[in-house]
Amino acid sequence: MIDCKPIILDVNNKWRNLDICSKGIVKGTKYFPVFLIDGEEYIFKPISKTKPYATTLFSYAEVYWSYVINRFFDDKTPVCKLAYCHGLEKEQPKYFDKGVLVKSTINSNQKLINLLEYYEMYPDRKVDISGYINYCMVTYSYVDILNSDFVKNNPLIGEELAFQILLSILRQDYNYHYENVNFIVQDGNIVGVNPPIDFEFSSMFCFPEDDFSQKMYFEEYLSLLNLHNGAQIAIAEFFDNPLLLKNECLENISKIILEYPQVIKRFLQCLDKFMESVDSINLSDESDFIGKVDSNSWEIGHYTFKEQDSDKLKEAYDKVKPREIDKTETFERIKRQVKENACELRRIIDIYLYAVDHGVTNLLDFTLEDLISLKASDGEEVAIDLKRSLEKLL
Repeated sequence: MIDCKPIILDVNNKWRNLDICSKGIVKGTKYFPVFLIDGEEYIFKPISKTKPYATTLFSYAEVYWSYVINRFFDDKTPVCKLAYCHGLEKEQPKYFDKGVLVKSTINSNQKLINLLEYYEMYPDRKVDISGYINYCMVTYSYVDILNSDFVKNNPLIGEELAFQILLSILRQDYNYHYENVNFIVQDGNIVGVNPPIDFEFSSMFCFPEDDFSQKMYFEEYLSLLNLHNGAQIAIAEFFDNPLLLKNECLENISKIILEYPQVIKRFLQCLDKFMESVDSINLSDESDFIGKVDSNSWEIGHYTFKEQDSDKLKEAYDKVKPREIDKTETFERIKRQVKENACELRRIIDIYLYAVDHGVTNLLDFTLEDLISLKASDGEEVAIDLKRSLEKLL
């Protein structure tokens, strides 16, 4: 059982503020209170009133995935705790008093620099980041970044980045953009990749009150873990639109399999241990931290603090209807979806590894029909079993 008892804080007791300004086209400034606890800094990450689709389940996503990643994948990842910071809403009206408390990942003589900032300061001919927009509810390709001179010349950084990309797919992160990946800088030098620290947009935790949207985004991401088939290729060719086959998840996975086999091995070992324990990892809400939710509530904050549009604000108030959710069913659904996505991720990795073992080098052109044909060469019975198991995808 994950500890879901909220920590109680008071904004008047903060040590300082952490001011962060996003550099992407979609701008945003964060003012997070920092608390000094036993001589170490802890950051309160509040739920924003202006962040798209934000609900209290965003905080639960932070708690769940930080716990899972710390325990099974990377013990350098700080564990988030549910928290209230009383008085924050008065001081910073665009935030709620609810959020999570998490230990800082850097010390006083270090700073963080994200991928966007790095490649703007040190342009690389292989990385065209000029058109990047930090949207949520989309996926991002990291192939060009993994191909960049800086990453190629720093293999340990490449390995850590590759591992974090796999973790983002494990949690179905719809916001794993280039400002959510950070390097640690000390004395002017990059000394490592910061542990993963942002898990809010995990699809399992999005749209908790909207079954249709929740299922749609979860299954849409899940579909990204399937090989293309002949019918999809024919449709793309008919419309002369190769973008119909664009799949950032498969691009990332195939690149990592070919370039970082040791990372894949490490990730699968961790994944197997996680899957052995996933059924015993439970969430709870005895303190009623979740309360009533509506994933469209952010529109009220958006038109209040950003657009300052009174007409749109009135429309938002008329549309938003916060309501209770069945927490027991929600927590069980999250667990089911985590397991399903983990199994599909394991499956596509195993398929690609099988293909590589049989001499396939261009994994993105490897189709479901190619897999069945390849399996047939291993024996008719194997091919029949494979086709039966994959029938739903044909």
